Amino acid sequence: MHVTISGYIARYRFRILVLIALVLLQSLFAFAIPIIVRVSLSSIQLGDMSNTCFVCFFLVLLGAYLTTMGYHLFLLRFSLVFKHNELKRLFEDLFRARLSRVQELGPTYFAHRILTAGSNFFSLIGDSFPKALVAGLVIIISLGLILSLNKFVFLLFLVLIPVSYLSYRRLNMTLQKKSDQLQSVSAHNIKNVIGVVQNLEEIKHLSNYHVFSELTGRYLYDLERANADVGRYAHLLSTTIQFSISLIRNGVLFLTIYYFLSSRMVFADMMFVNLIFSIYFTALSELNGINICKRDTDASLGFVNREIIAHRETDAGRETLASVDQLAFYIKHFAYTPGQDILRDINLQIKKGDRIAIVGHVGSGKTTLVKLLMRYHNNGDSISINGVPLSLYTLDSLRSKIYIVPQRPHLFPGNIRDNIVVGLNNVCKKRLDRVISLPFFSSFIRELPLGLETKVGEDGFSLSSGQKQKIMMARLLMHDPEVIILDESSSCMDSYSETAIYHAIETLGKDRITIRISHRMSTIKDANTIVVLSRGRIVASGTHQHLLATSREYRELFSPQLISQLWNK
Repeated sequence: MHVTISGYIARYRFRILVLIALVLLQSLFAFAIPIIVRVSLSSIQLGDMSNTCFVCFFLVLLGAYLTTMGYHLFLLRFSLVFKHNELKRLFEDLFRARLSRVQELGPTYFAHRILTAGSNFFSLIGDSFPKALVAGLVIIISLGLILSLNKFVFLLFLVLIPVSYLSYRRLNMTLQKKSDQLQSVSAHNIKNVIGVVQNLEEIKHLSNYHVFSELTGRYLYDLERANADVGRYAHLLSTTIQFSISLIRNGVLFLTIYYFLSSRMVFADMMFVNLIFSIYFTALSELNGINICKRDTDASLGFVNREIIAHRETDAGRETLASVDQLAFYIKHFAYTPGQDILRDINLQIKKGDRIAIVGHVGSGKTTLVKLLMRYHNNGDSISINGVPLSLYTLDSLRSKIYIVPQRPHLFPGNIRDNIVVGLNNVCKKRLDRVISLPFFSSFIRELPLGLETKVGEDGFSLSSGQKQKIMMARLLMHDPEVIILDESSSCMDSYSETAIYHAIETLGKDRITIRISHRMSTIKDANTIVVLSRGRIVASGTHQHLLATSREYRELFSPQLISQLWNK
């Protein structure tokens, strides 16, 4: 379902109505001031001035002050509720988008544009929309009051509408495409700056700080140049529009002064006209404001619907995966780019309790095989679980039964405890205590002064690679999936920790399917079946000893490690 402004308005209609009421009340107080001033001045001219006018004037000012305070406090509260709720929805839509699309543009790019979109959406429905609605009514009332005084001044008021509103509308329609481009350029360059800064350790290692400051400077220059291009175009046109409006505003002022000096208008009416004109001009500005907001909002709506909603993963599955008894891969071919097969003629069956290892050179298709199992990419019905094609299962039920521990750990903001239980709706305290007491994990936690409360830092900056992998393993054990996939997930650990982890997985994850992907022989040699991939095909399979005796590809993969073993003996 596409994101629309009308949908937001319907969802928050009560709060919007309250804002409209408060803006309307502000406008009533604004109109009361020139009326009181006019009555007061007329009374002074007649020599019949009373304290009533001063009391009314004070009460109106007090009412305007309290109304304005109430408006801003309500608006701030509304902003908090709206952005909290709607940004959550937008990020959930992002999480449901195709992984390949998010990786193509980069998560930071999407995060920046979503935050910008949330601000733009609220600016329109929470601020500009209520003000613009009331502004239309204010303009009509103002024109009616001026028409009752002077028709020529009324015509000047009337001319200001097309000159101001329509000119700004035309300007913002022209700038809409530029606004979309600016938001995209901003997100890309901020993403690049963050990408440089995240490599601070490598920057310090290389020591050439000037090169990296120049690199960030280049991205920031592109960002500011895009801002300057839009700003220059906007200022040139808006200055011309402002000049035209200024001529009319000053024309009204001088005309009323002329009428007063020529005794065709009393002083009270002259003041009244100019005070009403101030209210009228403010209302026109609010109408212009909605044009500007709509320009930026349309750019954000286009981004959300085009780059996120249109790329949502398709989930036509209707069956819920209750348990995994068997996996079957029958992949005739798979390619990211047509004509360049990554996998071909894959025929593999795995049953509950199997410990499978997949080995092969870099680029042989090992990780791709796993991604197809997770349905990150569509390949028809070439993979089945329990004899049922993957596409018939719902994505949520499928992925809840499978857990991948990648080589590069994925850590979240917070402490170590948060990272172990992240993604769980309900945390089993008994299981958590059991997991953190396991030897591979408890020894690492004891080394930290704050233990589980230790902050991981940005991207686990404060932890070693091996410690990050241990946290990922603990998270795996907390989720207790039925299919465990270890993709080079212990590559940064010592052999003792690796052995302890695999023992823990066998103990806590009995009758699970375990798939190990590794270039380390010690990781895979005890597997029931080892599958050898070469250029996307299965070229051999069997136990470690069987493959050593029968497969040249297998021996070549591990020849340095085999030689090292013989040398140590």
